[in-house]
Amino acid sequence: MNENPEREEGKAPGGDIVVPERQHGKVWRFLDNFWYHHKWKTIIGLFFLIVIIIGTVQMCSKESEKSDLVVVCAGPYNFTTNGEALDTLQKYLSVILPEDFDGNGEKRVSAVTYTVYSEEQLKAMDKDTRAAASYNNSSNYRNFYQHLGTGEFSVAFLDPFLYEELAARSECLIDITDVFGKSPSNGIYKTLPDGKTVCYGIRLGDSALYANNALKALPEDTVLCLIGSAYFGDDRTYERAVKYFAALLEQN
Repeated sequence: MNENPEREEGKAPGGDIVVPERQHGKVWRFLDNFWYHHKWKTIIGLFFLIVIIIGTVQMCSKESEKSDLVVVCAGPYNFTTNGEALDTLQKYLSVILPEDFDGNGEKRVSAVTYTVYSEEQLKAMDKDTRAAASYNNSSNYRNFYQHLGTGEFSVAFLDPFLYEELAARSECLIDITDVFGKSPSNGIYKTLPDGKTVCYGIRLGDSALYANNALKALPEDTVLCLIGSAYFGDDRTYERAVKYFAALLEQN
């Protein structure tokens, strides 16, 4: 016989139902422990990540608002110490622009640059030069890909190692032959697993464009390529980029 009916199993005194404490799994305990020991590190890291993303988006938006087209130059191009060369490059690229896309009476191309070195390029440097080049290399590399993801640009001048990275991504780079109906003699060709041969880029040093001194601020092995709207950019940006790329090909 139960001497205290209120102390039945599953009930507290007074008849309230007692809910057994749930045993949390290993994942929850790991996250709880991680948060306890690394809470402030995580919060600070997320804060800086958000600041970088917002800053990148705002920078891209400002470039788009004040120019007809944004192109990106990413590779071992240190324009931060050679603003005159960057200004000359932008002026020449603006001359090639086929039309005033935003209708403000001025044809203007803005070139956003990212100084990025491959591991091989860094290893080839002497110790002091490598230390200086490595300082912002990782952040510049991330910023390039973050900008790429905004869809703000489709025309790019890339170092071969970045070009190879994008060419390996499905539907990232556009087949120049497929879009423009001709195979550039100075194109970079690649055979896909299905046997199709595509041209994803043009080696700048082999093109007539490189005869202009403005483009000699970029190395000869720089690859000119077109990023597809299906992967990153919006339709308007891509349509303008295709027209501009066609104008660049006409200079070839």
